Amino acid sequence: MDGIPRSVVLELCAQLNIPVEEYPVMASRVHTADECMLWGTTTQVMPIVQVDSTPIGDGKPGPITRKLQKALREMIFDNTTF
Repeated sequence: MDGIPRSVVLELCAQLNIPVEEYPVMASRVHTADECMLWGTTTQVMPIVQVDSTPIGDGKPGPITRKLQKALREMIFDNTTF
C-alpha cells in the first residue's frame, strides 16, 4: 500500500543502502524471517519480535529495524539530511 510513511522509509532505505524487496509473505512463513517491522504514521518504524508466541529472529529488534528507527528519528526530530 502506498503512503507517506512507506515512501519516507523507502527513501531512507535508499539513502542508507538497505536493499528492499517487496512481495507477499504467507503468514505461515513469517516465522522464518530474520526480522520484521511495521511502518506507519503513528507507529513510525515498529519492530515485530514475535508472532503467535513464536519469536521472529532472536526475538529482539533487528539491526535494520534499529538503523531505520534511528534515521527516521533524526529526520523527524533533528531535521538532519543524509
